[in-house]
Amino acid sequence: SQKSALAFNEDRLKKLSYADAIAYSLMVGLGETFIIGFALELGMNSKIAGLLTVIPVICGAFFQLFSIYLFHHRLSARFWTMSCGYIQSISLLGLACIGIVSHKPIQPTEQILLFLVASIYWSSALAAGPIWNGWISELLVPSSRGAFFLRRNYYAQVAIIVSLAIATFTFKYAESQNLVLYALIGLLVVAACCRLFSTHLLSLHPKDTTVSLPNQRLKNEPIWQWLRNRQVLIMLLFCFTTNFSVHVSAPYFGPYLLRNLQLSYDDYTILIGAAFFARVVTNGFIAKLNQRFGAKFVLMIGALGIIPVAGLYTLTPNFYFILVLQLFSGLVWSCHELGITLYLLESMDRSKRSRLLSWVSLFNSLGMLAGVSLALSIIKQTPIPKSTYFDLFHYSSVLRVFPFLIFIVWAPKAIHDQSLIIRIMGLRAHGHAIIRPILIKTTKHAQWVSSIKRKKRRR
Repeated sequence: SQKSALAFNEDRLKKLSYADAIAYSLMVGLGETFIIGFALELGMNSKIAGLLTVIPVICGAFFQLFSIYLFHHRLSARFWTMSCGYIQSISLLGLACIGIVSHKPIQPTEQILLFLVASIYWSSALAAGPIWNGWISELLVPSSRGAFFLRRNYYAQVAIIVSLAIATFTFKYAESQNLVLYALIGLLVVAACCRLFSTHLLSLHPKDTTVSLPNQRLKNEPIWQWLRNRQVLIMLLFCFTTNFSVHVSAPYFGPYLLRNLQLSYDDYTILIGAAFFARVVTNGFIAKLNQRFGAKFVLMIGALGIIPVAGLYTLTPNFYFILVLQLFSGLVWSCHELGITLYLLESMDRSKRSRLLSWVSLFNSLGMLAGVSLALSIIKQTPIPKSTYFDLFHYSSVLRVFPFLIFIVWAPKAIHDQSLIIRIMGLRAHGHAIIRPILIKTTKHAQWVSSIKRKKRRR
């Protein structure tokens, strides 16, 4: 019958999307996570290598603002998403090729090429997100979207943990054979293959007919009209100051671990994995905090918790102390990232959410640029001495007080009892992750979450 055929098609679509999530997450855990280590292994100095975690993401955020306009006028959602996937895969292969042919230490022209390829990677990654979100939502029955995205998110998180475990064992063997650079190149190639497979799975999805994005009618609304809204203005200021303060130190945490403390790559991967594992196992706890106290409370915990983290890394170089600190960092960063995203979504009308997130992405990028500019002015010599690293970490912790004060003094209360599903785009050594929310364009998801809660209460 027609109903059974539709059910079969949706079941097949879900399986394809789950496999896509796994392949995409393997790419994140095996490839993007180690780009900064790859640059350091090629001989790039720490001052420039730190910028690899910032400049490409900023370029990608600016490109994302314009990519939605291009999509609306030119291309189908499936073609756009697949094109971005292929570009990501080619970019990762391009990075591997740079590692094969470059001289050591890496030359200035090769450094520029490395930044260019990384920027293309992030531009395609961020440009695909909103279009994919709208496309995949339109392909599903509204009542099944919430459960589907939750399960998809679970598979993605497990895949990232598995990929980090694979990377750890790979580095452990490679370091014993003095083959770290070749291991990094190999991981980039495997990551590219994972993204290629992910894109192939997208090609098996049904072709879209119409994809309605939430900001379509608002695309010509200028930024100053948004800034008239006090709540939007406060949140944009909060996002800017947070990213400014964090990125005084964040770009240089990886170089600090790998070059100043001279940690092995397998230990470095364990630290990244610890922070991510902490956020995975505490998601349920954070969700309960949000249900009981609201998004503002969750964000307040996160904004307060990240203040001392950077400075605490200066207390001792002991690996196990840093490991425990990474677990704490993963917890507070999870509160911060989930809290700010929930707060933004809950504080704005559904039809304006996507456009607001685009402006938030822009202000985040401006904050990152300002923060790393201050860091560059503090760094006077290379290789970066330990005292300079400590200065960056201390300045960062002090500056993080200001966004916290902005939030607790001026931010209005948001709505309670909302759920959030996110997509992990990238991991950072200090516990922060680059995430994007998945917007479920239906009230059925909230009803589904409420039904789950009622069943638990009955038990």
